[in-house]
Amino acid sequence: MPVYSVSAVNPISWKLAGKVNMHPMIKNIPDNWKKTIILLLMVSFLSFIFFYDSWVSMVEIWYRSSTFTHGFVIIPIFLWLIWTQRDYLVTLEPEVNWKIITAILISGFLWLLADLSHIQVIKQFATVAMLVSGLWLVLGNNVSKSLIFPLMFLFLMVPVGEELVPILMEFTATFTVWLIRLTGMSVYREGLHFSLISGDWSVVQACSGINYLISSITLGIVYAYLTYQYAWKRCLFILLSIIVPVFANGFRAYLIVMIGHFSGMTLAVGVDHLIYGGLFFGLVMLILFYVGSFWRDPPREKFIADEQPIAAQEKKGNVEKGSQVFIPIVIIALSYSIWPIGSAVLSNQSMKSSIQNDFSGIEEQGWKKTTDVDWKWQADFKNVEQESINYFTKQGVVVALYQASFGKETQGGGELVNSQNKLLSNKDENWKIVDRSSLAVGRLSEGRFIADEAILRGKDSDLLTIRWYRIGEKNTSNDYVAKLLQLKKLLMLDSSPEYINVAVIEAHPNRPELARKQLINWLEQWLNLKTSGDRKVQL
Repeated sequence: MPVYSVSAVNPISWKLAGKVNMHPMIKNIPDNWKKTIILLLMVSFLSFIFFYDSWVSMVEIWYRSSTFTHGFVIIPIFLWLIWTQRDYLVTLEPEVNWKIITAILISGFLWLLADLSHIQVIKQFATVAMLVSGLWLVLGNNVSKSLIFPLMFLFLMVPVGEELVPILMEFTATFTVWLIRLTGMSVYREGLHFSLISGDWSVVQACSGINYLISSITLGIVYAYLTYQYAWKRCLFILLSIIVPVFANGFRAYLIVMIGHFSGMTLAVGVDHLIYGGLFFGLVMLILFYVGSFWRDPPREKFIADEQPIAAQEKKGNVEKGSQVFIPIVIIALSYSIWPIGSAVLSNQSMKSSIQNDFSGIEEQGWKKTTDVDWKWQADFKNVEQESINYFTKQGVVVALYQASFGKETQGGGELVNSQNKLLSNKDENWKIVDRSSLAVGRLSEGRFIADEAILRGKDSDLLTIRWYRIGEKNTSNDYVAKLLQLKKLLMLDSSPEYINVAVIEAHPNRPELARKQLINWLEQWLNLKTSGDRKVQL
């Protein structure tokens, strides 16, 4: 039986006293690569420890969202791609590249800004960027350039793309209605809802095709890397992997509607249409890969074999220098740790949650508060700390102003700018959104801003809504501008209130012009009246 002993000189390695059969690959690993592997494991461990919340948030999204389930296979594919190049990689000389510390610091600063402004996707992107930069630092340019694709492939772990859902839903509805009319059938469309003589249809989030798009991009990238060796071929195939599923999803929706129509609304109107969609997507990808195979390049092994002599000639360096473990780990640990600490210091300040608005001036203009309103409408904002809704009436016109504050925001808790904050609850059966647009509010000389308009349709009437954020002394409806304003306040240690406003007025169906003018007039009166002493609201 073989006996093992720990080397006193090198405590990390195990020496074999007896005869042991070792895998040739393990036996032939150069000493400098053994040190580099330790460094790679330590960098990964430090990334997980210091940015634990970011990694956990990614895994949680992979688990709960079918759109991003592919995240679970990114690291296994990454490791497999490296393993396929093992014979080539051992001919290269890994060497610490200290210049990459700049990339770590830039990525860390981006993480800090994203953490302060609660932009989850940028925070996750920066986390992966710091990991990739750390791996690049300990591998050096020579090795990292050979692993550029596997390293960049790690960014697919970031669950990004949900912001495309409204755009994809709109495209699917437009493309489907266009195909139906091209068929020669009559169809009436209202936003994302459309009707045929056989029944009514609507494009919901599951119909957007985002699942198709994300899966197609992931599969397309791997297929392009393994099948082609020339950059233009890879880029072209990846581009097709983006375009094809978008149009394929629109055609799928059209087929579902046709199946339902000609079956008298007995087929493809329930769960079965999701099954049809999954089979259709599989067929589309199979055809895409089959067509792409006609332009495949020679096997990757041939390219690697051709490059090996050059790589071997470039193999040089000081093994003693490459064997250093302690200094790179300490430097990387410091460059990782400063960002969570900085975020904790900057975000540890009180945030006023009170909604500070005075309506005394608008009441002097003849607007009277009322409670005799039964619109059966309520905004669906999550984890609100404070909210209020006030109704005003004048000469038969009724205007409502809903306001909500989220206080000191936390990731996963209440957030002012969050896609989960909606004008309507998913369970609201009284109203549906039929139109969205933007419009200017305020006089140009006093600081006009752009607000979001939406029309909610009920059984007997419409509600016209105007929504915008108020952050400190600024107004905006742009989510990105709002996040930047919030970040600026945090960096300046400004704890002034920030909240969301939704002004509402009843409108005649299909004729919102008069109601829009009345509501804008009310807003401009209210926004430009004195609200505190002699100081006007700054638009």
